[in-house]
Amino acid sequence: MKNKIFFLFFSLCISSLIAQETQTVKSNWVVAQETKEVLVSKRTVQLDDVKNGMHREYVQFKYQNKTTSQLLVSWYFAAKYSNNQVTKLDDENYRAFLLDPNQVFIPEFSKQNDKMYFVFKQMINMPNQPHLEDISLIKLKASIVK
Repeated sequence: MKNKIFFLFFSLCISSLIAQETQTVKSNWVVAQETKEVLVSKRTVQLDDVKNGMHREYVQFKYQNKTTSQLLVSWYFAAKYSNNQVTKLDDENYRAFLLDPNQVFIPEFSKQNDKMYFVFKQMINMPNQPHLEDISLIKLKASIVK
């Protein structure tokens, strides 16, 4: 009996840890911004959490180091939504990370630390909610790390 209870408890714990979301690519990569050192592309992905009835779209970015040097890449996300809400250029929207020589970094939504590189676009099953109209990378900078 104790083994059955332990197995049930263990199964519940494991199932709660496993992501219930599935990701579907909704558009092809398009160039969002490019400098001499880095190429940033974007596409739309849909995340479906069937268990909780949540269906959302996000903008996913891809960052490509075009150099043979390690880079510190930094920028601010500037988003404009349909309800006229515009994000501020503040710490909340500032991003920075290191890119190794010739590295391509594609954040994964399933990784907690990568979620900050996605931008919310819209709730699919709530059409009256605000949706993303425009997203920009402001002050995109790539500096060689020595």
